[in-house]
Amino acid sequence: MTLDDPPAYSVPSHGFPSPTAEKAPNLTSEPPLLAHHICGIALTDTDKIRLINTPEPLTRLLRAAITATWGPIQGERAELDNILGATSNTSYASSSYSSSSYSSYLSPSTTVPFYSYEFKLRGNPWAGWGEEKVRCRRLVVGMLKCMIGQGYSLIQASKVIRRMGERDVFFFESSSSSSSSSSVDRATKEKGEKEEGPEEEEDVDMFSITFNKGNTVRVIDASPAVVVYVQQAIRRYWPTGIKSQQLYSGADEFLVNSAGSTEALMGYGSDAVRWSMVLVEILSALRNHLGYKLYTSVDMNFSPGPGMAIDTWILRKTDPSWS
Repeated sequence: MTLDDPPAYSVPSHGFPSPTAEKAPNLTSEPPLLAHHICGIALTDTDKIRLINTPEPLTRLLRAAITATWGPIQGERAELDNILGATSNTSYASSSYSSSSYSSYLSPSTTVPFYSYEFKLRGNPWAGWGEEKVRCRRLVVGMLKCMIGQGYSLIQASKVIRRMGERDVFFFESSSSSSSSSSVDRATKEKGEKEEGPEEEEDVDMFSITFNKGNTVRVIDASPAVVVYVQQAIRRYWPTGIKSQQLYSGADEFLVNSAGSTEALMGYGSDAVRWSMVLVEILSALRNHLGYKLYTSVDMNFSPGPGMAIDTWILRKTDPSWS
């Protein structure tokens, strides 16, 4: 061996196998039945919801949840799964939104696999103003309740695409048994009848808390007891307290007084610590006195500038299936 030759390495018998020795997966074959089904819901642009790898029956139920909490859908489209070698079909994945693509996608004769289904909503839920900022939180909670009702648990809400207009993606998992015994069986019983409405999730107690502008906290669709604990936390730990309290599009809204020239949600130093204590007290009181835990924190609205977006909190009451 010369100095120019690379050293020879040998793999011990107990070591890892060579990558070349591993059999490459066959992407064109039928995928195996996995123990857990993973899918996603992406909040994109200003007015779109993209379902990723959701089964057809679940897509039906999510569509119903969207219309129940937000309103009419402007258009829909599906994208073919060319990754697995499917032949493109423009009647399913057209360049423009249409109402026909949804009915084609849900047709019993549909055999082409899809990996994405997209809803274009009326209005701008992810960049709206006024009452839209409350309705869009109800929309997200409605979709989360739908997923829980179908046996899906939230893995994480995360921003995974660095592009203007892209917000968090919700990632979910479900065991193959739970997903098949809920969505699929229900769709089989409903086949041939009118499209089912949103699932009634009376056992899922969930609401949202939003932080707006520099001084506004809204509690959306929570019980009066929750509102009282939020109020007490602000009064106890924020030095200048609450300026006013009112209803805003059905949500309880608190306007927090400025601490000198500093607004509560834009503080530095000791002001930032004080506001963090307000948030800690809210979570502590709701957990210890009412049994609510933070289910997820999600970026879902337009930010006026870099680094200025504030997450929305979604809280859920603990129960035997989630604690």
